[in-house]
Amino acid sequence: MLWRYLDFAKFIAVLENNALHFARADTLGDPYEGAYGALNAQLRSALYPDMPEKSQRNLVESLKRLPSLMYVNCWHSNDIESEAMWSLYATRDRGIAIRTTFASLRDSFVGVESVCVGEVSYINYESAFVKEGNVFAPFLHKRRSFEHEHEVRALLLHAADNGNKGIVPDLQPPGVNCDVDLPKMIEEVVVTPFAQDWLVEVVNGVASRYGLAAPVRKSALADKPIW
Repeated sequence: MLWRYLDFAKFIAVLENNALHFARADTLGDPYEGAYGALNAQLRSALYPDMPEKSQRNLVESLKRLPSLMYVNCWHSNDIESEAMWSLYATRDRGIAIRTTFASLRDSFVGVESVCVGEVSYINYESAFVKEGNVFAPFLHKRRSFEHEHEVRALLLHAADNGNKGIVPDLQPPGVNCDVDLPKMIEEVVVTPFAQDWLVEVVNGVASRYGLAAPVRKSALADKPIW
């Protein structure tokens, strides 16, 4: 089960655009996005024994540019709602969570063959080896300090050609939209437990106007205890 926590305005954007927004990896705030680590660096000569030293240096420079070409859409994997995710990623009284499954997310992308969906592994970058030869692999690894995110990512390699300048990492857009089949993707819409009841009615009405049949409910975290 996957959850995407976002504010109400971003939820409207998903419905209006029939798309998910992917952020460029180097804008996410983690300098380790797309990195490999110490063990990869130590083994690189052995991994590519026939590659000249200059070519190996060029390879490393190419790997450093990948975060400006890779776009990321993030989900939280959990069988239940997360109070922490509500607090971290959704506006307190205007938050929305879209619930789906790994398979529904993977199968919902429309007309895009290059989207990779995978679960993030949390590693020690001093000792772990990250598979090389797959541009998506380093973006499916993060430091263990981020384990609380239980993250699943959709990844899109998007290299925009800037006319006669060609593909210039510094000129890549900060984000791109990727079309999705919303009825296939969205299985439930959950409204933040901190919202007033009228917001649930508004979200229900908005979903209906956009033809979204998925049920809308207020977060179970708002339920009253039984004594």
